[in-house]
Amino acid sequence: MQTIRTRSTELAISLADVTRAEAQTRVSLGAALPTLGAQVSASEVLMRTVTQPVTGDTTTAFLPNNSLTYGGSLNLSIPIFAPRAWYAIGTADRNLEVSRLSALDQRRILAANVASALVSVVTAERVAELNRVGLRAALERLALTRRRVELGAANGLDAIRIEQDAASARATIVSGDETLRQAHENLGLALGFADPIGVPPALDLDALVRDAESACPRRERLEERPDIVALTRRADISRRSIRDVELAFFPTASIDSGFSASAQPFVNQVVDRTLTTYNWSVSATLRWNIFDGGIRYGNLRDARAQVLQADARLEAAKRTATVDVARANRGIAVTNENRKVSEQARDLAKETDRLARLSFELGKGTSLDLVDAARALRSAEIQLALKDFDVVQSKIRAQLVTSTCEMLRAGVAASRRTQPAEKSVTASRDNSEMSSRSHADSIAIRRCLPFWETLSRSAP
Repeated sequence: MQTIRTRSTELAISLADVTRAEAQTRVSLGAALPTLGAQVSASEVLMRTVTQPVTGDTTTAFLPNNSLTYGGSLNLSIPIFAPRAWYAIGTADRNLEVSRLSALDQRRILAANVASALVSVVTAERVAELNRVGLRAALERLALTRRRVELGAANGLDAIRIEQDAASARATIVSGDETLRQAHENLGLALGFADPIGVPPALDLDALVRDAESACPRRERLEERPDIVALTRRADISRRSIRDVELAFFPTASIDSGFSASAQPFVNQVVDRTLTTYNWSVSATLRWNIFDGGIRYGNLRDARAQVLQADARLEAAKRTATVDVARANRGIAVTNENRKVSEQARDLAKETDRLARLSFELGKGTSLDLVDAARALRSAEIQLALKDFDVVQSKIRAQLVTSTCEMLRAGVAASRRTQPAEKSVTASRDNSEMSSRSHADSIAIRRCLPFWETLSRSAP
């Protein structure tokens, strides 16, 4: 089964950056190690002219014998003083650490995105269900009003108002179902799939919060968050770049050794044979770039400017993270308070709807009062559902804002894949048809993946 590591493009890019950083450490090490090279050559003489030393006569031959020249060489270079290359090894190791921290922070971001998408799906499903409950109540009021019109207890204006309310409820269902489909698609994208993905019907959001706490332990200090640590390391690397440019002013020294062998023909009017020669040399070389046109001075100014940029990015990230932590911690209390207010508003709207219905049935209330009370109740029910899930969202956000998702256990969760429904949902005018329709048929059928077990597969 494919894991989140292979499905998430952002995480795949981060892990590829780690691989590239590991490769660069080997490149940096190779620049400070001895190098050995070999060369082989061969040439063929196609035409040769031989001069008689006494008479001066010449003889030209095409494709002569003994016309092959061949040879080979080995060259060894051992750096004995290469301060810039040695310093680059430490810089490459620090770049590798930054890449690993970035990948670690990417898992935290992935966890936050999936958790947000998951709660959004649950919220959208709850809102879709409330929309159907509201339509069912609107259809019941419409049937009651039509009966009253037949008995002469209500007029045509009352029926039209209730009919408009039912049409508004149907439109709410259509838009709510589209929101739900988009929530399924967003969850699929967060998990690395192009298909809509849903959640199990019996999902426990409180258990989701507990799983987040165990899978992504929260750090006490903001400076321990992976992205802040990574930016701190990047600032240190920027300072090392200044030293790296300064080391370019130093000379380098190496010991070079070469061994070569060659065989070439020696031909005249008297002798026709092959001469073999050997050569082995050892030398010490000192290289010092005294003046390069000012390139190193320009690189030095650029490196100092990069240090200022890295420090500014680190400070900006710390400020943003500090505000995010404060908002996340404050958000739990705010969302709980908003939920209490929404619950009180829902209770008042429910009582108002009951009284408006009773007054209308007794002939004391108007259809306008009935429609307004019904709309207020539907809105209050939806707002309460949204506030319920905002509480869960705020708890997860507060947990992940300073967490490090490095303790994820590798595991594979069973999945059940189904196809999404293609037809849009349109509410029926018939109350009996509305009551017989299953809520599962009204939403996009989905693939069910336990969230935190699936997320654990992103651990390398």
